[in-house]
Amino acid sequence: MAETVSPQGSGVSLSDELLMLTGTAAMPVFVGGTAAEAYAQIPAATIAQQAHDAMENQRKLLESARATFDDVFRSNWYLTDIRDWAVIEPIVAGYFGRELPVPQVVEVARLTAKPGIRFEPDLWAARSAA
Repeated sequence: MAETVSPQGSGVSLSDELLMLTGTAAMPVFVGGTAAEAYAQIPAATIAQQAHDAMENQRKLLESARATFDDVFRSNWYLTDIRDWAVIEPIVAGYFGRELPVPQVVEVARLTAKPGIRFEPDLWAARSAA
């Protein structure tokens, strides 16, 4: 388990930190940084289709960790053009079925070395340790 050091010098485990954040014994699940793998093929031409493709990939990754979008407590959204958020936001909100958890939307110059990739989600989730 990862350790962090508090100002008083006592160690606090990552699971303790997640317990403080989520109020439940939890296992961390971090889903993101998968744009290169998700778009091994030619990326979809439209930002709407890229958003659907990315979110389906996120759903599969969460499921592989026995988690769902309900377990996500933080969401970071990386776009190469911030104006695309108007198209992306309702699509990703549909996957959550609720308000996006702590959304942070960031415009970046480039996501991967492969041209054409315009969107990358980075989700943080915690699921019950049981």
